[in-house]
Formats: sequence, structure tokens, C-alpha cells
Amino acid sequence: MRCPASSGTWIPRECRRGSDWGSLALQPKSHDPVMREGRLTLRDGRTLAWCEYGPPGGRPLLRFQGMPGSRRSRHPHEDSYDRSGVRLIVADRPGYGASTRLEGRGIRVVAADALELLDHLGLDSVYITGTSGGSPHVLAFAALYPERVRAATVVVGAAPLLDEDTGGLIGLNREAWVSSQEGWDAMYAVLAPVRGELLRDPLGAFRRVMDAAPPADRAVMDDPDRQRVFIEDQEEALRPRRRRVDRRSDGRVGTMGLRSIARVVQPYLVARRG
Repeated sequence: MRCPASSGTWIPRECRRGSDWGSLALQPKSHDPVMREGRLTLRDGRTLAWCEYGPPGGRPLLRFQGMPGSRRSRHPHEDSYDRSGVRLIVADRPGYGASTRLEGRGIRVVAADALELLDHLGLDSVYITGTSGGSPHVLAFAALYPERVRAATVVVGAAPLLDEDTGGLIGLNREAWVSSQEGWDAMYAVLAPVRGELLRDPLGAFRRVMDAAPPADRAVMDDPDRQRVFIEDQEEALRPRRRRVDRRSDGRVGTMGLRSIARVVQPYLVARRG
């Protein structure tokens, strides 16, 4: 086995003197006893980073977070997972947080990465959920690996749009969608400045983006715990050391290689407001 490199987090005693500890390194955080963090070396050599929240023996729930988002995306009251008996698993998609970037990847890549993670964790089947930009990944995983899905939930899901569908989008999402029709470079020009604003002032940037959203949506971020988790999540997703937005990843919402979604046969829930 191979030990993980130390990064200032807890390392098992067996790994402190040259032991080989494999590609998995769970690192409990002293400030947050419900969080466990890991790294997995994928078959193609990339690194996949993930976090777990809640009891290790709880019902496994694989969450595909929205965009941008990282493995730190979670409910702001972390003890809720212990109370509900849920083991939440959240991974960084390629190019976000601590996961290796992959130029030109599609939605299927994220599903395949998640499958490797479940194999590594010894989980035969899980519940899956996704919010906003994470929703296509839920459907892709359910379509491609139906035997691994107990049930799926899509919340405020993203989907391919027509021109007439964009009227209800908030300003940034509408602008990003319009620019995506012109190509990657046009969309990059829209999203790169937003990334910079999120790194400088995550909460302020979010509030500006949501300025035209309904009051109930804006009020969500008045909760100090939600602010704490949001800032941590955004800063990790858009690490300053990453010099640019991942041009070939989550930003463009087209067919996304999801023709196989019509084959989703598991029980699933689509939730929306209104």
C-alpha cells in the first residue's frame, strides 16, 4: 500500500513511517467530527476527491452538487445526517476542488468516476440526488448504471433549453445560456469574471447574482450556517490556484451526451416550486 502525502490533516499512525496505504485516505477533520475526507486514484490516473458526512453505517446517499460546487457542499446543519441516519457522499467533479481536471469531459465521465468511487467504498447500490447543475449527472448515472441505484431525486433540475424557456432564468443563467450557443469562448468570457467575484467575496457575489430571484430564495442565505457552508464550498470549488474556469466541463447545457436518459427506469422524484 501507499500512504497519502501529508497536507496538515490527520494521517493514520500506520502511514507515518513509510507504510503503503493505497489510494484511499480517509482524513477525519478535528473541527468537524461528522466529516471524513478521501482521495481515490482512478483507473486512468486522475485523482478523485470526496467527503462523507453522517454515520458510516447510514443509508448511503450519493449527491451530485450544483455548479459551481465541491465536495464540501452539504446541509448547513451537519448533525442532521446523524439524526436521520444518512451517510452522504459528495465528490469533486473533474476540474473542481481537489479532483484532477479532464479537458473535454462529458457528463458520462462524472457518472463513471462516481461508479469507481462506489466500488472503492464497497457500496453495491445507493440513493442518488442532484440539485440544479448536478441533476443531469443524477439522470446519467441512473441511465448508465441502473443496477446501482435504489432511487433518484432531481431538485430544481437543469435541462436542455429552447429560446422560449429562458424567460424565467435569473440574469446570469440566461446570459450564460445565450453565450453558450455561440461557443465555449463566448461562455468563458461571461463566467470567468463571475469566478473572480466569487473568490473575492463569495457571499456578496452570490447575492448580486440572485438579485432578481424571488425574495424567498434570497432569504435562504440570511442563515449564518448556510453562509458558512456556502463560502467554504465556493472557495474549495474555485480554488485560487486554478488559473481559469474549466472551459470544457459543466458550463454548457446542451444535449450533454444524455440521450440514454430515456432509459431511466428506477423510481425517481422531480421536485420544483410553484
